[in-house]
Amino acid sequence: KIQIDGKEQSVLEYSGKSLGEVLRQVKDILRGSEKMIIGIVCNGTLLKPDEIEAELAKPAESYSSIDFQTGNPSNLAIEAIEASKALFVEISSEVEQIVEGLQRSEVQEALNRLGPTFQKFNNACKGIQGTMVLMNINPESIELSSGSAAKLMRDITEQLKEVKGTLLNSDYVQLADLLSYEFGPTVKSCESLTESLIENISG
Repeated sequence: KIQIDGKEQSVLEYSGKSLGEVLRQVKDILRGSEKMIIGIVCNGTLLKPDEIEAELAKPAESYSSIDFQTGNPSNLAIEAIEASKALFVEISSEVEQIVEGLQRSEVQEALNRLGPTFQKFNNACKGIQGTMVLMNINPESIELSSGSAAKLMRDITEQLKEVKGTLLNSDYVQLADLLSYEFGPTVKSCESLTESLIENISG
């Protein structure tokens, strides 16, 4: 049986069709409904992202049940942005602690924390950028107190290069200043960006 959000779809023709062909039928049904497919459950198991491409080529009749799970793009986007916002709040606190460590000459401990913090920052930024692409939002159209979202992204790229330079030169005084006076405020700007995006999507 073929389902959409647990409701059986008797109108769908799946005899002799692949899972991919049934997927296209489901997309046709959803067109104009403000919903998008966010998961495919085959025989009670949610397909993993790296499994989907191979599974789409298989005959739909090889499964006893297929359930296409949907979600509202706007709601999904807001959830993703709120998750990134929570990360930026954590990162802001972590950066302050790293700066304090550098100023106390606890260099190795501070550097050990720097990598995971920047990885978290990278993940948060990817979440924001992916959401803007999904919702077709032009970064130039989002205005912040420091300029557009596009400018903020460019500033981030430059600051990360500067951080890398200070690490290569083992200049921890400059690193502390950079994190405190440039990167710290940039993280705050990222928090403001999430708020602007939520307002934009909600509106």
